[in-house]
Amino acid sequence: MLTRHHYGRLVRTIERPFDVPAHRAPHAPGALSRVFAVAMLCVSCLLFLQLTANANDVSEVSGGGLVFPTAVAPYGKDRYVVADAALQRIFIVGNNGTITLLAGGGEPNALGSAPGGYADGTRDVARFDAPQGIAADAKGNVYVSDTGNHCIRKITAGGRVSTLAGDPAQAGSRDGTATMARFSVPRGMTLDRNGDLLVADMLVGIRRISASGEVRTLPLPVSLPFDIAILGDPSGATYYVVSDLEGLLIGTPSGAFSRYATENTQVKNDRGTAGGTPIGHPYAVAGYGSHTIIYTDRFTNTVRIIDIDHNYVRTIEPPANDATMQLSEPLGIRLLPDGHSVAIVDAGRRRLSVLQLGVDRAPFKPGGQALPSPPDPSKERIALIGDSMVWWATDWTTSIEGRAEMILNAQPRQRPIEVLPISAPASTAAAQLSYVGEICDTHMADVAAFDLNSSTLRDSYSFTGPVSSPAAVAAWSKPLKANIAAIAERCRSARVRFVVVIYPLLNEVSANEDGLRRLLEGNVTTDPDAHASYLAALNGLPVVDLWPAFTAAEAADGGDHPGLYLLSDAHLSPAGRAVFATAFADAIERLEAGS
Repeated sequence: MLTRHHYGRLVRTIERPFDVPAHRAPHAPGALSRVFAVAMLCVSCLLFLQLTANANDVSEVSGGGLVFPTAVAPYGKDRYVVADAALQRIFIVGNNGTITLLAGGGEPNALGSAPGGYADGTRDVARFDAPQGIAADAKGNVYVSDTGNHCIRKITAGGRVSTLAGDPAQAGSRDGTATMARFSVPRGMTLDRNGDLLVADMLVGIRRISASGEVRTLPLPVSLPFDIAILGDPSGATYYVVSDLEGLLIGTPSGAFSRYATENTQVKNDRGTAGGTPIGHPYAVAGYGSHTIIYTDRFTNTVRIIDIDHNYVRTIEPPANDATMQLSEPLGIRLLPDGHSVAIVDAGRRRLSVLQLGVDRAPFKPGGQALPSPPDPSKERIALIGDSMVWWATDWTTSIEGRAEMILNAQPRQRPIEVLPISAPASTAAAQLSYVGEICDTHMADVAAFDLNSSTLRDSYSFTGPVSSPAAVAAWSKPLKANIAAIAERCRSARVRFVVVIYPLLNEVSANEDGLRRLLEGNVTTDPDAHASYLAALNGLPVVDLWPAFTAAEAADGGDHPGLYLLSDAHLSPAGRAVFATAFADAIERLEAGS
């Protein structure tokens, strides 16, 4: 039967559309065509990963109607097209749980799979061989990577199938017209904004099929590509995201590229990830907005997200206490038209799952666009401006700003509060403060909060040793105070509230926090007097002092609590971000109350 769930609660049950043995079809290569077996074996030695996003809602279509779903794409409103590589069919799946045959056939055997074949024609006449990629355009046309036949097929809305490019009798890598071009094990595919079809041709590379039918291979250095997605930059630029044997490649049409590498893989232009989090071995990929990649790993039954602006990897976890919501061999993934959900075909459970992604917000980084977008007049905007401590190895839900915004909006307000992180890594205090002045001058925020920490001081002023040492204080206190006073006046003139936020780094709060770094690096000096030095230097200025909150958190439960800082570097851990956010939100409440 086909079922649809909402976090494990049965919502609807319908009958399967035709009789397929109800037991699970084995995934052994022998149950499929020979070419499909080769394609699957190419992947089976590769993968490892985890699952990414706030799975606020999960719905699924499962049961005997699907046997080995390999790819999915949105198809109009509330519908999807799904390729099934065991049944050799293309299905239309509705949000109401219905499954309809679009094209393909062959009599299923006792194991639940049908023989592969090749034939163009009407819905019931057409045949496929282990289709593993699918896309759909606005006119209702569906495009299929017919993997075992080494060609690209087109299905009209009425179910008539034709061969768009390639030749089932001859695999190859030749570019040219659709009739002359050759493919070798084509897999994932997607349509770009111009209507061109991009195909991850596993034994060749990334192929583009133009609307006029010309096929050419893009100059991207991929290694056995599995899938391709597109990220659309607001400026109109296009970035290709390719999953392959070496990880994830982010490329441009001109061939420029960078990579996220799988473990134990040495690659050119490796971007690395925040905190050194492994990316696993990506399989299916989808683009989410202009800066986010969503991908699956079939071997670990997981999905992850990478924010490419900050190189942060996070995991989408379905409810741990509901076994029915866990994934098993997720092969295909695509972003849905609502922009906030993804469809995943889960081959091991023979179903299609829809996951809502939750909030996707990221910090503003001054660059090509110098200033953030103007604030919504119906909201009060608080800008938190500083170095990488403002945003590091986090998502919105667990970020300082996301937590603070949630706390501040917990009670009804005349104007809801928006907390905007503005991250300007590796810049000096003077540069950051100058930017605070621009935020105030242009009224881009109602409150401008300058994040000040000892790392910024070290990057800005020439001194060695603890920030509280006499030599260090002499180097930074007077110029910093003068600079802050000038910016405070600029903000006051613009009628924007301005505050300086101070808090300790790990070597300034407790030996328990910096102990490991001292063991590993041998050059970390504790500085218990840093707090007093800050207060003395910033006396008379609008300071939000979070030091007491960190000191109390460190002393809580006799020190038996999660670390406030990351072991891999000096940034705040999730527990530390929670302390910062709670104390910061409390300070903003008191500021607005006039205390």
